[in-house]
Amino acid sequence: RISRVSEAVGVGYEVETIRAVSPDATVRVSYYIAGGNVDNSFEVTSMGQIKVRRGLDYERIQSFKLWIEARDDHDPPRASYWQLNIQVKDDNDNPPVFDQSMYVAMVTEEEVPPQAVVTVTASDADSSDNGRVSYELIGGDAGESFDIDEVSGRIRTVRMLDREAFDHYRLVVTARDHGSTAHTSTATVDVHIKDKNDQPPIFTQHFITKIHENSPHGTFVIKITSTDGDTGDNARPTYSLKTNPGNVFSIDEISGNITVGGVLDRENQDAYILQVA
Repeated sequence: RISRVSEAVGVGYEVETIRAVSPDATVRVSYYIAGGNVDNSFEVTSMGQIKVRRGLDYERIQSFKLWIEARDDHDPPRASYWQLNIQVKDDNDNPPVFDQSMYVAMVTEEEVPPQAVVTVTASDADSSDNGRVSYELIGGDAGESFDIDEVSGRIRTVRMLDREAFDHYRLVVTARDHGSTAHTSTATVDVHIKDKNDQPPIFTQHFITKIHENSPHGTFVIKITSTDGDTGDNARPTYSLKTNPGNVFSIDEISGNITVGGVLDRENQDAYILQVA
């Protein structure tokens, strides 16, 4: 015989009731579990009621094969045996669990979508729909720039990213099982946007200065400065003189300092227009 019992039932739950009759109606029949009672999970009463003795856990044991003995008080006693197959039904008692609570990814700005970001993974110890997991983005997606495959957990970009607008996203992902009463869990995905050299340097002003004629070689003239919306090496400018009449001046490519590099003679030339790049 087969009985199906949910793992959610409590101790004392009655699975089956059996009744045996002795050929001698004057003697009493007693009941025992003769085998198959793993972890003493069940008990049988004097009335033949088979009950749950310890909590059931589908994730550990899915079925039992109990041998029930009916024995009378005859001398010598007479006995017979009956097998009961108990199948434990899964209850949605486990939530999905992510393999890590925080994921970290880096993607480059201005790449044509879809651009792979990261794949999140959650597992659920339950079975069937109770253990089937779907994924969803529930927060942190400023500008709706990402999507997630609900089955695989793969996160991708859906639009080009601009580091100068957002240099970091903290996405919140949920994993949900498909039990009748669903369980969920969440994880965080930190997405850092890698800079692409897409911003030109911008000079901070139109530079004008004065210097005395006959200033010696190496005399400081002016410092050229610029800004760049990029980061790191992409934002580190180097300077050069593209127009330098008479090669009278020189520029430090790192600092942007312009100094005298030749002879200045006001009677020969009283103004210079330099082009810096």
